[in-house]
Amino acid sequence: MGELEELALLRVDGNFYESYHSALYHLWDAVPVGGAILFDDFSASRAGATGPRLAWEDFKRAHGLSETLQAVDWTSSLIVKETDVRVRWETHAPRRQTGLKTVFG
Repeated sequence: MGELEELALLRVDGNFYESYHSALYHLWDAVPVGGAILFDDFSASRAGATGPRLAWEDFKRAHGLSETLQAVDWTSSLIVKETDVRVRWETHAPRRQTGLKTVFG
């Protein structure tokens, strides 16, 4: 597979921290400023520390992003990319969740 060009809309549906973390690091640069990232499995309007939400918050913090989540419906959110920041691979360190149930216990 060759290099990605640009994705006007990236839909991420991975259910777990590691899935979202990986998608953000590997595909963020393919979404141009003005493009959107749609997150399934968590809503901006619902509080709670889910794996997908934590992956977004960790990525946002590591890259100094200002984008805010916008609720789409009861189970999904999106951001419109505003910040022209390249992925900082030195911050890529997937963490295993503690205190959250996963398929592995």
